[in-house]
Amino acid sequence: MSAPITMNLFGELFLGLSLIKFRIVISLPVIMIIFLSACYSMFIYRYINHGKSWVIFRNKSISIREYYLLLLHFFPIII
Repeated sequence: MSAPITMNLFGELFLGLSLIKFRIVISLPVIMIIFLSACYSMFIYRYINHGKSWVIFRNKSISIREYYLLLLHFFPIII
């Protein structure tokens, strides 16, 4: 996950484009791996710089309706 414009960002973009040209079946798992590694990198960055987040564990007042709303917002991203 190279967010600033660096050579690593261009390398990841060209790798993804070449995999899509090569085979779409191979590119889907690679895209998932890149996405999950980016999420993990952001999690580690947040954990190192901000510490543990106890708000997630203490906030039990979220209703089923709010979870459903989050699911409906997340579903188009998956598609």
